Amino acid sequence: MGRCLGVKVCVFLCCALNLMCSTAERLYFTQNDSLTWDNARNHCKTCFKDLVTVLPTDAYVIALHVTSDAWIGLRKYVYSPSNSTDNSTSNRGMPWSRWANGDPLAFQNWYPGWPVFKSPLPKIDCCSCSCTCPTATTPLTTSFSSTFTTTSLPNTNFSNVSQNWMDINVTDQNVTSYAELINSITQNMTRTTSSQSTTPATTLPLEAACVRTPMAIPDLPNPNKDYIEDSCVAMLSTGAWVEKNCTDLLPFVCYEDRFDGNVNVTNVTASAALLTWLPGPNGTSEYRLEVTPINGSQTKKVTLDLSYKLEGLTAGSGYMVKVFAIKCERDINNPQEANFYTIPNKVDHLNVPMQQDTSVMLSWNKPEGNTDFYRVEYNDNYIDTKTTSEVVTGLTPGTLYNFTVISGVNDTSKWSEPSTIQVFTKPGKVSNLIVSDNTDTSLTLKWGPPVGGVTGYRVLVLEKNITLNNTVVKETSFRVEGLLPGTEITFNVTAQANSSLEGETVTTSSYTTPSPVSNLTLNTTDSTLTASWNSPTGTGLTFKVNLQLEGEPVNETIVQVNSVEFIKLKTAANYTVKVYAISGNFQSPPVNSSKFTLPSPPTNAMVSYWNQKEIQIEWTPPVNIATATYLININSSFWGQRWSTKVTNQTSYKFSNLNSGTNYQFEVITLAGELKSKAATVTQYTVQNKIQISLSMMCSSEILLYCSNSTTSKQIYEKLNSTFTEMLGGVFWKLDNLTSENAAT
Repeated sequence: MGRCLGVKVCVFLCCALNLMCSTAERLYFTQNDSLTWDNARNHCKTCFKDLVTVLPTDAYVIALHVTSDAWIGLRKYVYSPSNSTDNSTSNRGMPWSRWANGDPLAFQNWYPGWPVFKSPLPKIDCCSCSCTCPTATTPLTTSFSSTFTTTSLPNTNFSNVSQNWMDINVTDQNVTSYAELINSITQNMTRTTSSQSTTPATTLPLEAACVRTPMAIPDLPNPNKDYIEDSCVAMLSTGAWVEKNCTDLLPFVCYEDRFDGNVNVTNVTASAALLTWLPGPNGTSEYRLEVTPINGSQTKKVTLDLSYKLEGLTAGSGYMVKVFAIKCERDINNPQEANFYTIPNKVDHLNVPMQQDTSVMLSWNKPEGNTDFYRVEYNDNYIDTKTTSEVVTGLTPGTLYNFTVISGVNDTSKWSEPSTIQVFTKPGKVSNLIVSDNTDTSLTLKWGPPVGGVTGYRVLVLEKNITLNNTVVKETSFRVEGLLPGTEITFNVTAQANSSLEGETVTTSSYTTPSPVSNLTLNTTDSTLTASWNSPTGTGLTFKVNLQLEGEPVNETIVQVNSVEFIKLKTAANYTVKVYAISGNFQSPPVNSSKFTLPSPPTNAMVSYWNQKEIQIEWTPPVNIATATYLININSSFWGQRWSTKVTNQTSYKFSNLNSGTNYQFEVITLAGELKSKAATVTQYTVQNKIQISLSMMCSSEILLYCSNSTTSKQIYEKLNSTFTEMLGGVFWKLDNLTSENAAT
């Protein structure tokens, strides 16, 4: 609330809602009993937290619960004793400064005309006028009384008699109320009348006597009839506030912070569990414990402690626990809750009634108590079942398996002790035996693992039935070195299990190849690629050149020269060239190299969407581009911020968490490996979140009327506009022109 304390300048202080302190979630309780404010607060502090404190975010909710005038936790002097007889306010602090619970008053919602402030007493000038004086033949010597009848006096002409006035100006600083003011005036007039009535009459020159009669006291309204020295606040059903006498009997609204807690369940066994919970709010008298077995009946227990041991539970069973804090014979908002299961018992008689090379059948007996399902675990795998037997399939021959069976509950929070058994399967033979990576002196042998477990592979290398190598390896590949170019080689591979048990042998053969080319070089433009190389030693060689894009073949050609050119390629694409030397039916191992075509810049960069916090930009990709990778830069010169992001195969991108009313610059660049295209740029302001700030300036000058000069106002505006332009470049702002009245102030 702002208040003008002068003619020219008014200062207003505003408090934004987002600057208010956050509070815990509160619950509100309307009490229909009519009590005084003090008694209402005592009741709230005893059975709840306190009288309600109204916050901007909760005002609407509280008003919905109020159907008539009701006390809230605000008092003019909340810390002053309610029974104090001291009328001074020097020891009471600032009025309307804090709520009853001590929180500062940061929000007000007074009904128009409230609160009522004490008005200054009016200055009243009272006077008496002279009455009509009758004529007399002899001097009057009798004294006047304060009461008389005018008809008892003879007619007298008072045209030459001067009037006497009595002025009553109340300046007594001890007069603090309207009633005391009127009383002071009355006493003053009574003293005046009495002094007149006891003064002996004097002989008038015109043989006439005059008496004074008091003027009637003016009927003035009491300006402080609604003023309450130490008032309390009530909320109307509309949500607005008014002042009332704290002794009035009204309903009231209490509040309580939401009490959140949980029951901690520990030391869980098959038949027992220890429950502990958090203490309730101050004033909690006891706790009620509700235990509900799943598919069972409910049991209730009352305790003064913060723990309880449950015993006699059923193994593998679920239980729901609720703990209610009791205060003033009521449950405090929400209970503390927990769900838990007891530990199921272990299965027994685990055995293997059937076993094969790829499957095993397991069986067991149901344990005592309850269990919801069983889990069979093996080699980091598991199978859940509700029966007491399970066939495990998809196993590998020649592999030793450790099978574990445990019983569990529905939420998988509790498991029994494990029952374990070991099973071994048969070895198998390798699959997909191939020869690859042929060179003029070496090649690589690869195969797939057999169906089942394996501990190693025996590899036998033969050249025309002559053993060149006999090695046991653990990997599924083997590189053979020291061979002659163009030689046929035979390979035998046998899987082994348990380091001694072998499966069926698999055989294949292949040839060595010519030597590879050397010095493969690639040159690119934005749409072409030229490959060149050196030929290996030999005669009659041809070359197979394979062009790939992201691992996919694009073109393949066979040439007799040492170079080839590929045209009409995609821009900013990473091409791989593989070159093989061919001699007869054999080809050398490939020599490969990769290179990007030059990137072309994106076009038509534009902003397609923006608001206060987001800007989305779009662009058109370069023509004939493969995998489009873009580098997007965003920059705010005002905030000194700059960051980048990369996107692939997108033509739009949305930036979030931006500042409102800020000018952002964007750059979109096509990437091709380490190569960058020229940038497509665009700028955009985010939507302004306008906040009006009033600037009040007072001009003082020794030159008469200088401050009211319109030229001075214009100069001030131009100076402010220039200063803000320099300071606020890059964000939205607007300076309204000064009016002539503003210029004068």
